[in-house]
Amino acid sequence: MRDAIVVSISNCLTSVFAGFIIFSYMGYLSHVTGQPVNQVVQQGQGLAFIVYPYAVTTIPPAPLWAILFFFMMLLLGLDTMMTSVEITITSILDFFPTLRSRGLYKISAITIICLVQFIASINFSLQSGTYWIEFVDYYAGNWAVFLIGALEAISISWFYGTFPKKFIFLSKYLKFLKA
Repeated sequence: MRDAIVVSISNCLTSVFAGFIIFSYMGYLSHVTGQPVNQVVQQGQGLAFIVYPYAVTTIPPAPLWAILFFFMMLLLGLDTMMTSVEITITSILDFFPTLRSRGLYKISAITIICLVQFIASINFSLQSGTYWIEFVDYYAGNWAVFLIGALEAISISWFYGTFPKKFIFLSKYLKFLKA
């Protein structure tokens, strides 16, 4: 429980820190170029790897800000990676409690999880990685948010007892949701 709280709080604090830096760069670029903020900013990876490096090179002393910016990008990547690995490990160890009790099994389970995630992510670091990131973001990212929101709504209504009354029409399509 303690690890989950520490990881969640560090993830949130890192995101807030990154937000301060990113919005400061956006305002600075808007000031330098004389354009409104919504015309300076682009979407996608170009924002992190084209627009912000340009902003960093125009702020004196540029090398210091460049090092701090890319250090921030490294921390964001590590933070996201540790969070996703910790969630996966905790979920699997909770589902298979025998892995948690034995030290060697736990280490081997964690190693296998990390290797599977590493192999699954190699495609994103190849030359076609930006296309794969856009593809996965467009087709998988939006559906995940929708699915999580729908499942949260169904779970809350089921827990508070309103599921059988309001969502009974789903039961003939989704047999496992019957009360």
